[in-house]
Amino acid sequence: MKRSICTLLFLSVFSGLVLAGQDFDVPPMRDAVSDYANVVEPQAIGSVRAMADELQRVTSVNYKVLVIRQLPPGIKVEDYGRQVYKTWDVGRETMGFEHGALLLISIIDRQVKLITGKEVDWVIDEKSRNQNEWDVLAILSRGQFSQGVEIGTIEFTNKILAGWYASHKPTHFAVDWQAASLVLFALFGVSLVTMLVTGSDLMMGFTIFVGGFYGFVFLNIVGLILFGFFGFLLTYKAGRNKKADNDQGTEAKYK
Repeated sequence: MKRSICTLLFLSVFSGLVLAGQDFDVPPMRDAVSDYANVVEPQAIGSVRAMADELQRVTSVNYKVLVIRQLPPGIKVEDYGRQVYKTWDVGRETMGFEHGALLLISIIDRQVKLITGKEVDWVIDEKSRNQNEWDVLAILSRGQFSQGVEIGTIEFTNKILAGWYASHKPTHFAVDWQAASLVLFALFGVSLVTMLVTGSDLMMGFTIFVGGFYGFVFLNIVGLILFGFFGFLLTYKAGRNKKADNDQGTEAKYK
């Protein structure tokens, strides 16, 4: 009895290792929807293709759908989906990206799996993926295969479009050149007037101009006033000291 149990355990483990390590064929990619079960209507395929094109145009996410009749024996739906994702290069890894998503549907097995790349995982988490899979499976269970593919695509597309820019914020800042040009003109005028009134040299005007502009960039109008005034104080004090030294030198010369 013990020998029989050990034999069964050995065969189970051995067969599991064989199935886990076996290779299986991946069908070639046809379009945005590769329907190898012949259950998706052309109108639905066209609709998914349009959504996939829009998704790629806006977010660069490459979206594909694969519908098969049945999974290979002993192969889990996630393992099959990841192999398809890699073989088709859905995430465009060869180009250095991970912007991909694959919706895998197995009709007879009643299995749905959404495989996503690392960059997409920033937007759609595991809970959202599971919800998307269950929603598709619920529609497929009613025999509405075309609707299931469309609804799954719509849900995924909406989630990605809604959260993409929130999770991929641009690192650069936009410059309002119209406002900047007005600031430059105003600073130039203030610098010139200050130079004429105080009788200072070009250094004062340059310091006020540069200080005011950088203050505006970082702190807006408040920064412009503070940094510009600070530049004025520095050069004005330096100018007064220089003038005092010159006056003392002149008096010593005549004495």
